[in-house]
Amino acid sequence: MSGLMQAIVAGAVLLSAALLVSAVLLARFLAGTRAELARLHARLDAQSGDRSGGPRPTQAPTLPVPVVTDLGRVPADRPDSSAALVPTPHQVVQATMQQPLVRVAVWSAGVRHALRPESRDRALSLARRELRRRSKVRRRAARHAARTTAVSTQWPDESDVGERAS
Repeated sequence: MSGLMQAIVAGAVLLSAALLVSAVLLARFLAGTRAELARLHARLDAQSGDRSGGPRPTQAPTLPVPVVTDLGRVPADRPDSSAALVPTPHQVVQATMQQPLVRVAVWSAGVRHALRPESRDRALSLARRELRRRSKVRRRAARHAARTTAVSTQWPDESDVGERAS
């Protein structure tokens, strides 16, 4: 396996490990937050004098998200076609929470594309081409520096040699 391929695999492994650690930390944080929420509910019940003892809802009820399937038709429950459908705050939160899943799917598709043999070969050829270009530029700079440097044609006399040696 080439060095670049090993680096890509090592990077993917490190990224996966980092994501796993962050997921574990997030789960622990959420568990602590839920416990704190339960303590706050109990404290609120104690302060308000509510002795009903009934369980408090921990999650808002899920509401069906309206899906537009027919454009141009007016639904039967909304005869006025000029009235705008305003989503509830819960619907907005639910739609927002679904976006990370989409982001992960897009990211994983990009990683799969990057690890395909065609993409790897293309990346290797681009890197090789860049290395050749840089070495060519360095050789040109060295030749240019050699041409422009003044070369002394006189032999050093004894005083110059003694000064350099000490």
